[in-house]
Amino acid sequence: MSTQRSDEPEADIKPCHTAALRFFQNKVFGAADAEDLTQETIRRFLATDRTRVDNPRLFILGIARRVLLEYIRRKSKRQTQLEDQSLVEMGAGPSTMVAKDEQERLLHDALRRLPLHLQTLLELHYWEGLNLREISEVLDKPYGTCTRWAHDAKRELRIAMQATGGARGE
Repeated sequence: MSTQRSDEPEADIKPCHTAALRFFQNKVFGAADAEDLTQETIRRFLATDRTRVDNPRLFILGIARRVLLEYIRRKSKRQTQLEDQSLVEMGAGPSTMVAKDEQERLLHDALRRLPLHLQTLLELHYWEGLNLREISEVLDKPYGTCTRWAHDAKRELRIAMQATGGARGE
């Protein structure tokens, strides 16, 4: 991994704030919550020893994942394995979805029907441009597990898109 370190906190935060906010937007119960969780993620990042961080963006996304799981635990009525539930099962509404058109809205809806770990993996790959090695670092899971999850996620997304009416003769 290439190392880009700076003594200026803003140099690390500016390119990462948008990624953290985007990470939360399709996973939380309101736009204000997405911003609050982003700020909490940035606060935790600033509290760390950044001289030991090789890739601030991956590090911030890893913090964001942990902040999200804490948030869901606080909001969830059921104390089960959270990452195996979908946001629809947890009761998340569509209030934070930022859909530009119907197809994008259907994609967001289908993603929210996936178990959280699969939704997160797909979003990190397609929206953040991370490869599976980087995703395994963010999710703190073995590379082989992430590879299997990627296959599962694509299959489950295809099924969810068909269920929401989003697939057109694939």
